[in-house]
Amino acid sequence: CLEHVMDLDRALREIARVLRPGGALLVTVPLASAADGPNHVRHFTLERLQEVVTKRGFHVLLASAIPYLHGETNNNIFLAAVRIVDDETPLQISHALNYRLLKLMTPELP
Repeated sequence: CLEHVMDLDRALREIARVLRPGGALLVTVPLASAADGPNHVRHFTLERLQEVVTKRGFHVLLASAIPYLHGETNNNIFLAAVRIVDDETPLQISHALNYRLLKLMTPELP
């Protein structure tokens, strides 16, 4: 629902506040297009969503254009990120979450 939030900075600060260190942020938003019209407060490109999330203290693990439900057009963005505490945040958290996400998306992964 980030495309509907009036104060994006405040919303992301609150998400970061309630997530534990290494906690996962999973987001889907519509990909910016002319079809979005006035229904959304803001429009995201893949790069813009990554930039906004990174500036608020998250490390992006995966960001990709995906189809909405069972559509055939990649008209949404899926983003997975973890909350960074400081420069010492263990990379194992990112790797473990990344593996779990990939396992969900690719069940044949060992």
